[in-house]
Amino acid sequence: MKAAIISKPGDISVQEMEMPKITSPTQVLVRVKLTGICGSDVHIYKGENPFATYPRVFGHEFTGEVVEIGSGVTTLKPGDHVVGEPIVSCGTCYACRNHRPNVCAKLQVMGVHIEGGCREYVLLEEAKAHKIAADIPWHCAVLTEPMTIGLQATSRGALQAGDMVLIMGSGTIGLCCLLAAKAKGATCIMTDIVPKKLEYAKKMGADYVIDVTKKDLATEVQAITGGMGPNVILDCVCAKWSLEQAVDMVSVAGRVVELGFGPIKSEIPHAVIMKKEVTLAGTRLEAFQFPNAVALVEKNAALLEDFVTQHYGIADVAQAFAFATEHPEKVRKIVVEL
Repeated sequence: MKAAIISKPGDISVQEMEMPKITSPTQVLVRVKLTGICGSDVHIYKGENPFATYPRVFGHEFTGEVVEIGSGVTTLKPGDHVVGEPIVSCGTCYACRNHRPNVCAKLQVMGVHIEGGCREYVLLEEAKAHKIAADIPWHCAVLTEPMTIGLQATSRGALQAGDMVLIMGSGTIGLCCLLAAKAKGATCIMTDIVPKKLEYAKKMGADYVIDVTKKDLATEVQAITGGMGPNVILDCVCAKWSLEQAVDMVSVAGRVVELGFGPIKSEIPHAVIMKKEVTLAGTRLEAFQFPNAVALVEKNAALLEDFVTQHYGIADVAQAFAFATEHPEKVRKIVVEL
């Protein structure tokens, strides 16, 4: 079967690899239809992801059709449409025992530590293949994994109905955070430096949008929130200044959630955290969010119809990564068709 393999930074090609075979009664074999390219995949391609190993079949966002099931599988059958959950955890470490397998001490992520989903067939445990309605277009179904990231971020921020939420950055993950936050009843402010991204955020349900190249963010946020500040800030920019600004802007008893990392350390005064009793939380991947994400995608399929901005065949995967690297401002989601 064909697979897209990043052999080393800057080198991706389509290669032949052995097709997986069911060896356990709880496994399912999935014919992959689409694989999404995430920002973290681009970092792996560029050699900027400290967790990745090479060579590696990339892809942790993928959807496909079940073609074969193990003898013990009870919830799926051939022909079912599924989305793959890409994390493997040990089940016994401190994080796993506390229902946080996404930060397992021995965590393995498909496309990062182990082979990913950009290949014609993938073998999954039944529990990691989540059924999605067959009438949901593949290009919407493939967005399920990114939606889990938004749901996990809002969970880590203890977001509740009525909260005022600031989402810094209107890229792919920012938009997924927006959809998750709106589903939980929040009022949402979105920021970006690209007007078209803000236009799309408005279409996706943002209550307010701020072009930070034209307006002072802190001033605008204070005006929108009546001087209170946002109750929850989801930092999808993940720069030194964005985390510092988030802690400064968040309301008393507020929560700041950091969705990524950059190369420069932030400097945050202890007094600001103490005085407002700010909760500062990290978020990584997801924990038990796939059922909620499937429901979110199914409910909002019409809204997500034009979320994917570029389609490439697997033969052109190198061009897909080149475009993602050279034109990030034009990308919401690139998918590779298998």
